Amino acid sequence: LVHAIEDGTGFVKYALCDEDCQCEVGNDLHLHFHCNKCDETICLTDHKIPQINLPQGFKAENINLIVQGICVKCGNEGADSR
Repeated sequence: LVHAIEDGTGFVKYALCDEDCQCEVGNDLHLHFHCNKCDETICLTDHKIPQINLPQGFKAENINLIVQGICVKCGNEGADSR
C-alpha cells in the first residue's frame, strides 16, 4: 500500500508503506521532512508522532506533520567542497 503526503509544495507525494504499516488515520504516525533546497520529501519512519487524542465527537480524517529545512545530502554539499 501507499500513503499520501501533503508537504506544502502544492503537490501530493506518495510513499510505499512499510510492511508493518497500518495505513489508517491515526496509525503509523511518523514525521515527514521536506528539504527546502532539493525539494525532496522523506519519510522519517523511525521518528514516531505521539498519539493525538481529540475531544469527544471529533474524528480525524488526516494527520500530517512536516518538518521543513535542509536535508543531510544538501547540508553536506558545501562541506564536500572544502
